[in-house]
Amino acid sequence: MKINYYKNTIDFFNFNPLPEKIILSLSGGIDSAAICYLLHLYLPSIKIIPFCARDVNATLDYIAATKIVDWMREEFPHSNLEDIVSFDFDDRDESFYPECRKEIASNPNFSRLNECQVSKILQLDKMTKKLFLMYPGVMKCDGMTSNPPIKVMKRNKTFYNRAERRRDPVSSIIPQFRNNCYSPFINVNKKFVADIYKKHNLMNSLYPLCRSCTGREDVTNNYTKECHNCFWCYEKKWAFDLRWNDDE
Repeated sequence: MKINYYKNTIDFFNFNPLPEKIILSLSGGIDSAAICYLLHLYLPSIKIIPFCARDVNATLDYIAATKIVDWMREEFPHSNLEDIVSFDFDDRDESFYPECRKEIASNPNFSRLNECQVSKILQLDKMTKKLFLMYPGVMKCDGMTSNPPIKVMKRNKTFYNRAERRRDPVSSIIPQFRNNCYSPFINVNKKFVADIYKKHNLMNSLYPLCRSCTGREDVTNNYTKECHNCFWCYEKKWAFDLRWNDDE
């Protein structure tokens, strides 16, 4: 099928036949939650296995994912959503850092990221391989979007420098399906996702349950507020036209 939000039309699970079951990377963020909602709304026959990587140093993302699952089941009483499958990861474990430094030196996509950020990416890749062993042949789906336009990100040095270069917008269409992983939002940015929340009146229900901030405890009052300084905070502010108290 095709879906249209924020003046963009994309294929959404345009498979024949439709998969009976998928693994959905449910991070606790707004992108994967939007996919979960759209699947319930448009393709309720697909059974969803939600997967969440649980950060041992900051478990609130995992808690957000469980709240999203509970909300979906309440909103859609006949939900095909299974219980969350989770693996722990520790991006502060410095035993991973030598491998991360090699990746940063050799992979342009990681050139502006630090060891901690790359460690999370590499550990998630390893978890994906483990998932495929647990569920042979089952397709994995994630909510990865394209970065905002380069000129938008460059208005703030932190916004641009902390972005994953692999997500920068390009002129060509990126395949949504690669290596048994499906990314329906890969060719649109978070403005598209924001429009899903607005058009379906989710701003006061699903949206508050989601978390995107990656700021650590020292800049989030022990994770009780957003840092307003990480890439994800800046991206969400831009996409949803948010105003912060410290805006002039």
